[in-house]
Formats: sequence, structure tokens, C-alpha cells
Amino acid sequence: MNLAARDKNIDVLRQVLEERKSFLIDKTREIKQVNKENTWMMSVAEDYYKYHSIIKKQKMEQAAALELISKYISEISGNVGQSEEILAQSKIQQQELQTQIERLRDDIENLL
Repeated sequence: MNLAARDKNIDVLRQVLEERKSFLIDKTREIKQVNKENTWMMSVAEDYYKYHSIIKKQKMEQAAALELISKYISEISGNVGQSEEILAQSKIQQQELQTQIERLRDDIENLL
């Protein structure tokens, strides 16, 4: 009878061992899958940061170009004795450019 109880305990221990082995195999598979997903997500994040950097650079270049145009209009308006109509048009254009510059600056701030 002692032998039968011992054999029964051994069977129970083997069953527990098999369950734990199966559990560890499943967890190993899950870890491998998570590593693959993390690698993919890191790649996506890197692509996003590259894209973000490019957009930010383009916005800054646009703002600089618009500021240059605005300064040019100011210089032309101040140096040339133009008619009132042309002067008024250039001021309107300059105001539009200033509005665009402010929008670009806001966009740049939002990108940060």
C-alpha cells in the first residue's frame, strides 16, 4: 500500500511538472512574439521621428522664406515713391504674409 501511494504521488508530481513545462513553453512563445512586436513598434517610432523632423525643418524654412519676402516688401515700399494704390496692395500682401508666418510658427510650436 505504501508503494501504491508513492506511485500515485509520483504521477501527481509528473503531471504538475508537465503542466509547468507547458506553461513555460507558452510563456516563451509569448515573449518571442512581444519582442517581435516591440521591434516593429520601435521601427514605427523611428520613422515617425524622422517624418516629424522633416516636417519641422520644412515649416522653419517656409517661415524664414516668408519673413524674407515680408522684409523685401517693406524695403520696396519704403524706398520707391509708388502710388497709394500700389503701396496699399503691398501692405495687404505683407499683412497676409505676416499671418502665414504666425500660422507657421504655431505649427512649429505644435510640432515640438
